[in-house]
Amino acid sequence: MRLNKFLSQNTDLSRRKADDAISSGRVHINGKVATLGKEALEDDVITLDGSHIKASQSKPETILLNKPVGYVCSKDGQGSLTVYDLIPEKYAGCNIAGRLDKDSSGLVILTNDGTLLNELTHPSNNKQKVYEVTLDRELTEVELQKL
Repeated sequence: MRLNKFLSQNTDLSRRKADDAISSGRVHINGKVATLGKEALEDDVITLDGSHIKASQSKPETILLNKPVGYVCSKDGQGSLTVYDLIPEKYAGCNIAGRLDKDSSGLVILTNDGTLLNELTHPSNNKQKVYEVTLDRELTEVELQKL
């Protein structure tokens, strides 16, 4: 399996962040600095920032969460509550497939399954999203035309 996929499945890094970590020399395979595109073999010793990364034996988990208004879809809320405040800590390794604004509510999907996450979020997969908007007034004809 590709190294970035191994890292995304066994750490809290996304594949893109794993690529950044590899590019910046933070990842080693068997004591040597890893390079982008490298394969992670079963008996390889892989480290990130000096810490050994073990292959997780846990099964993929997916959470469907009705995100309330006032929570951000981020691991670092920068002072705001996050969707991770709503779920048990054991799911902290799950990543969010997409996001909703802080002032929005609705379904968000969190998963530790990198393949599913990629399938749901990569633009090449052309996933259709439906948003329902409720307004506090009727739109004018001009506003409707702009939409």
